Amino acid sequence: WEFRNKTQLPTRHDGDKVVVGMYALDTNKLVYIDKCLIENRLISSTMSKILDYLTKASIDIYNPRFHQGNLRYIVLRGFEETNEVQATFVLMKEEPRILKILKDVIKIDNVKSVHYNINNDPKGIDIIHGNVIKLAGEDEINGKLNNLNFKISPNAFFQLNNKQTVKLYDCVVNALGDSKESNVLDLYCGIGSIGLYVSSMCKEVRGIDINKDGIDNANKFAELNNIKNAKFYSGNILKTLDKFKEEGFNIDCVIMDPPRKGCELQLINYLQKSKIKKIIYVSCNPATLVKNLNHLQKDYFVKYVQPLDMFPQTSNIESVVLLERR
Repeated sequence: WEFRNKTQLPTRHDGDKVVVGMYALDTNKLVYIDKCLIENRLISSTMSKILDYLTKASIDIYNPRFHQGNLRYIVLRGFEETNEVQATFVLMKEEPRILKILKDVIKIDNVKSVHYNINNDPKGIDIIHGNVIKLAGEDEINGKLNNLNFKISPNAFFQLNNKQTVKLYDCVVNALGDSKESNVLDLYCGIGSIGLYVSSMCKEVRGIDINKDGIDNANKFAELNNIKNAKFYSGNILKTLDKFKEEGFNIDCVIMDPPRKGCELQLINYLQKSKIKKIIYVSCNPATLVKNLNHLQKDYFVKYVQPLDMFPQTSNIESVVLLERR
C-alpha cells in the first residue's frame, strides 16, 4: 500500500464539496474516494488539503453530464524522499479567476510547483494534452533514487514506485556483475535512470531513446549528479548503433527496458548478429518478453528471470532477465 508517487484523478462537486474519484470498472460512473490506498502519504495528505482549499474558494468544477464548468482533473506528483509536491490542474478553458485560485495552491505545505493545462476535449483519451504552463513555484521538483538526484517536470516520465525501483535497479546491478572495464549500452533509456544508476560500475555508458525531451533530461541528470562516463543520444536505435560502431564504441553489455510492445524485430536481429556478450532485459509485459526471448534464445542462453512486484494490488509484473551469449 501507499507506494505511488503520482496520481491523476477527475474532479466533481458532490453538492457540498469538491471531490475526486475513480471510474467503476468498465463504466463512466465516478466513485468518489476520500483516500486512494496506493498513493503515498504525502500525495494523500496534500490532495486532502487542496480539495478543502478549492471547496472554500468555490472553484468551478466541470460536470461532464451537462458539459458545464472548468476544472476537470487534479494531477499530483510527490516524492517522500524530498517532501516535495507538484500540482497540475487540467482545465476546459483559461479563466483568470480560476487561475488566481489555483496559483495560491503554492501556499499549501510541501507544494513547490503549480502548473495548469488546457484540455477541452471531453472525449479525448489523454488527461494532459498540449502545453503545460507554470502558475507558481519551481519549474521542477526534486526526486531521488538512492544517491541519484533528479529534477522532474510535470510531463516527464519517472517510475511510480520509488522503493521498488531501487530494488529493480539493484537487480540490474547484480546481473551486470564485475564490469569496471565494460562499455554498457542503455536502450529505451528514457531519462537515463538505469544507465546513471549503473554508471559507477562501468567504463562507459551510452543511452539511446527516440524521445528527445527524455534524452535532454538524461544528460542534464548526468551533469546534476557529476557523472562523467554516461552520455545519452536521441534518435533511431539502429542508426545510432551504426554511428557508435564507426566511433569504435565496442559494446560489452546491453541493458534494455522497452515499452509494453517489446523490442522491434530489427533490433533483435541486430543483437543476434552482434558479438555482445550479455543482455539484461527489463520487461513490464511478460507476453512480449516471451516472444522476444524466443527469438534471442537462438544465440543467447537465458540464465535467469527475476520477477518484481512493481505495482502491488495490481496484476502487473516487472521482470529482469539475464541473457549470456552461447
